[in-house]
Amino acid sequence: VLHVLHAAGGGIEKHVRELAGYLDASGWNSVLLWPDAGTLMVHLTSIRLEHTPNLIYMLDKSRGELFDVLCQLDVVHVHVHTLMDFPPDAAEKVMLLCAALGVSYDVTLHDYYWICPRVNLVDSTRIYCGEPPVSICEKCVAGLLPEDATVASWRSISGLFLTRARRLFVPDSDVARRMVHYFPDLTFEKRPHPEPAIPMQGLAAQRKPGKPLRVAIIGSVTDVKGLALLRQCVVDAAARKLPIHFVIIG
Repeated sequence: VLHVLHAAGGGIEKHVRELAGYLDASGWNSVLLWPDAGTLMVHLTSIRLEHTPNLIYMLDKSRGELFDVLCQLDVVHVHVHTLMDFPPDAAEKVMLLCAALGVSYDVTLHDYYWICPRVNLVDSTRIYCGEPPVSICEKCVAGLLPEDATVASWRSISGLFLTRARRLFVPDSDVARRMVHYFPDLTFEKRPHPEPAIPMQGLAAQRKPGKPLRVAIIGSVTDVKGLALLRQCVVDAAARKLPIHFVIIG
């Protein structure tokens, strides 16, 4: 199975590697394809051969070589997780590649890249945009789209790509509801990301009298993940001299 993802790591790569682990247990090997952002270079590696050098191809010069290698690897299915950081014509190229290989492809929608290049439906104010009419979207993403592209054309290309997929997966019902608004003829299957069971011993921390309440926030806290709200909580607690101590782990 060929997994297509970006080079940013994070949750998508974690999900792909966990999914590859389940596939491996069933006898299916996984190979990963990801781009160098802003270039025509892509990397190819195998989950089972992590410690070998990556194979690197230029999409404008060695696409035929990449195709030959995928044939030799006996790729029988493609799973697209994102086309972020790929060249603007990536959707067309992936469809042509799958057709040439004679295989189908699935798509997992990890975010809202398919309807907006801002990815998280957060506008320049760094809060949820409210999904306004497309005319407002055009102004919001000015400069983020490829030359001559519009939000309408962006969604049209996404719709074509998603329409031709074998199956479309979303992590929860809310994503499905939002995507159906833009692509009413498509069916989005709810499939929560698998989370491997990790045995842990629970420790109930007891707050001692006179000690502050310690609040730990786990993860990379960015604007789109509520940094502004967290900052307001910290400032408010400090202003009112509340016995609360915040710690960020990540």
